[in-house]
Amino acid sequence: MLRGLTMVLTALWLAVPAFSGDRLSLPSETAPANLLVKTKTAKPPAQRKGESKPAFDQPMQVVIVRSSEKGCETSCPEWIMAEGMITGETPKLIAEVYERAKQRNGGKPSPVILHSSGGNIIAALQIGHFLRARSVDVAVGQTLYSGCGPFKAKCSAPAADGAYRGQLLSRGAVCLSACPLILAGGVRRLAGIDAAVGVHHWGYELPGPDGKVAAAPARRDPAWDGVVRNMISGYLTTMGISRDVVSDMDKTPFASMMFYDFKRRKQLKLVTDTANVERVISAKACKSSSAESFCR
Repeated sequence: MLRGLTMVLTALWLAVPAFSGDRLSLPSETAPANLLVKTKTAKPPAQRKGESKPAFDQPMQVVIVRSSEKGCETSCPEWIMAEGMITGETPKLIAEVYERAKQRNGGKPSPVILHSSGGNIIAALQIGHFLRARSVDVAVGQTLYSGCGPFKAKCSAPAADGAYRGQLLSRGAVCLSACPLILAGGVRRLAGIDAAVGVHHWGYELPGPDGKVAAAPARRDPAWDGVVRNMISGYLTTMGISRDVVSDMDKTPFASMMFYDFKRRKQLKLVTDTANVERVISAKACKSSSAESFCR
């Protein structure tokens, strides 16, 4: 057992997706300090020109993006780009940007695009509940920014209307570790053949002798593994996703990764569509007679 630790979970991890910061301390001195899922073996996407370091390794940034495709100026796709590591602050950030995007789009929800190597499990479950309750579509993709991007060093603010400009791309995009739990929260869930989706076992954040918190993935605790397993399993059932996902997580070592091909994603109901995101959220879709809700 893990001695001298406390497990702190956000009080709203399974229920109302309001982010007040209230916390629930479980009555145990043997629990891990936090729940963390983070890939260590997957090769990160190439660092984009001008970035101080890859977005993959930075806390998640959540921004509104308007398509820079030519010819769509009167009705362009817009999306919420969520890129980077999932942290305890991410649920609040997602909620804030969601509300701004909703106001921009006449009350209609904007799709959330994920490009993440994972992070905090509890935060991922919170976000998934939040998005499903609001009938938000979720996809795996990345944004190629036109000029300024949120991770770019010495970057100025986005356009005057508060949105960055860019184009969606599936190639090179990833949704790993805890990230697929957010994907599971979407009503329409997209992950094209050019995007990578994968899971592995969770690890725990533990304070070392120097008091600093570090991930300790190799150390397993059967009691708390059971708690986490049941928590994720219940979430997947609520979302209508196969519980085989948690089985795959459980049997894949933290230092490895189980990647899902597009057929397996469909079998697990982790996605509703295997099309690349740029083929669905596009200027062409906004020009059709039945324009999508992401068009503005």
